[in-house]
Amino acid sequence: MKDYEFIKTFESSWQKVYEEYLNVKNKFVDWPEKNLYNQGWEVFGLFNWPDGSPIKEHTALCPVTSELVQSAFPKGHGTAGFSRLKPNTILKPHTGYMGNFLRAHLALEVPDGDCALKVQNTVMPWQTGKMIVFDDRLEHSAWNKTNQERVVLLVDFIQY
Repeated sequence: MKDYEFIKTFESSWQKVYEEYLNVKNKFVDWPEKNLYNQGWEVFGLFNWPDGSPIKEHTALCPVTSELVQSAFPKGHGTAGFSRLKPNTILKPHTGYMGNFLRAHLALEVPDGDCALKVQNTVMPWQTGKMIVFDDRLEHSAWNKTNQERVVLLVDFIQY
């Protein structure tokens, strides 16, 4: 995958993003497509799909993260928010929505052990403070087979 300039910006700010996550960690809801996972996939949205419109009561709680998302993507973005996999959560293989978006994950909490993302045949483990970019339209799955939570900032952005 291409080396995007915004990755440096997010990685250098990951601790500020993490601090904002800690302030909202008790406000998460279950991911609505429950057929995709066994249990324990929770989210806190900042921007709506597909137009990237702000969820104002949420962006007000996370101003640094919200500004990073808005300023990093000059061609626009779609959904953005925090995604948490509770211990022993498995996301089944699935494809995302068709469109001109790619997905980025900024890893905020990554437990030691079997916790990764698989896109087609490539397994990509998350690393705290690092960002990965992948094509959500390709078949992918994710899992957290540990006893701790995995948390990422998830951003869909218009590819360029």
